[in-house]
Amino acid sequence: QQVCGILTDGDIRRAIYTETLSLQRKVELIMTKNPLYGTTKDTVAKVLDIMEQKKITVLPITTNDKKLLGIVHIHDLLGKGSIVFSKP
Repeated sequence: QQVCGILTDGDIRRAIYTETLSLQRKVELIMTKNPLYGTTKDTVAKVLDIMEQKKITVLPITTNDKKLLGIVHIHDLLGKGSIVFSKP
């Protein structure tokens, strides 16, 4: 199945701010539809650039036909996850 949207902490914060968050509300009403995404062919630099330019902290990684493979968090790219840029 293709990615149809993503629900992030930013989406939830905006819903709280606009007073549209409800535990009974459907996710599709507050999620980001048609989110940006990366592919496995993208470099770390490209993924980080997308995230910095768009001021987002998570980016779905998909196949060419938008099937979800995983999600990259900006902390993964900045050395707080499994990628380490410098030796201690």
